[in-house]
Amino acid sequence: MIDLNIDSIGQQILAEVADLHDTPAGAYNFRVNSQLAGRHTTDHIDIMTKEGLPGIDIFIKPGTKNESVHIPVVVGNRLQRLFHRRRL
Repeated sequence: MIDLNIDSIGQQILAEVADLHDTPAGAYNFRVNSQLAGRHTTDHIDIMTKEGLPGIDIFIKPGTKNESVHIPVVVGNRLQRLFHRRRL
């Protein structure tokens, strides 16, 4: 189970769509309904909120190898409810 601010339906969507079942190794930026649900950077990968603009900047240092970046987004309570009903 992903240890972030994501409810069980959002976690189920991440498992089905992005094949994420646990908090991933490496850098990540999770958003749920336009809100930050979790962020982690590494020594080689930085994720920063843009200043004065919406969005994020992702900086990967030259020479970085064998590291991953995950940027999943779960949108809409209505979408989550529809997904949940389909899976029952």
